[in-house]
Amino acid sequence: MNAPRSIAVLVCATLALAGCMGHSATGPAGLPTQACGDAARAAASAAPSAVDSARLDAVLRGCVSQRDLEAAGSEYPGAFGGGDTDTVADVRCRESPELRNVQVCIDFAAFFASPSPDDAPSGS
Repeated sequence: MNAPRSIAVLVCATLALAGCMGHSATGPAGLPTQACGDAARAAASAAPSAVDSARLDAVLRGCVSQRDLEAAGSEYPGAFGGGDTDTVADVRCRESPELRNVQVCIDFAAFFASPSPDDAPSGS
């Protein structure tokens, strides 16, 4: 392989690896979305042990689904004050009427309203 071609291959490989290093491998491919990740990063930069409701609301509005929110929580756990992403988000969705029509909160409400298999009536 000639030198210019070797350098081009090396540069391409380095750029590909650099792109992978910027995101956590904990979430599904493509998640968190840009808006969700940006809001979670901003919320995480606030106070490391406190959940700022205004910043958390921005995360909930920026995420398009529960999976998106979970990916953001994996990448930026400080956005949720170090607590469980789903629990912190669900509590905030329940206590804030302004979030009633936000997709993530709709997802949580539907999930928790669904009966579990243990709740099904028995045949006896």
